[in-house]
Amino acid sequence: MAHEGNQVELVMTRPGQLPTVTENSALQCVISNIKERPELHLGFTGNGAASKVEKN
Repeated sequence: MAHEGNQVELVMTRPGQLPTVTENSALQCVISNIKERPELHLGFTGNGAASKVEKN
């Protein structure tokens, strides 16, 4: 799911259930493509706030 600016969110389609093999393969493909592009960063909700606190 895309948000304003440069934020993108991966949302579980079936929370509480494990992904299928096909879904897991698709996710692994997306993650590997993100890792290959130096201008993209993979993080988790709250990481931005946490990193600002640590720097102070």
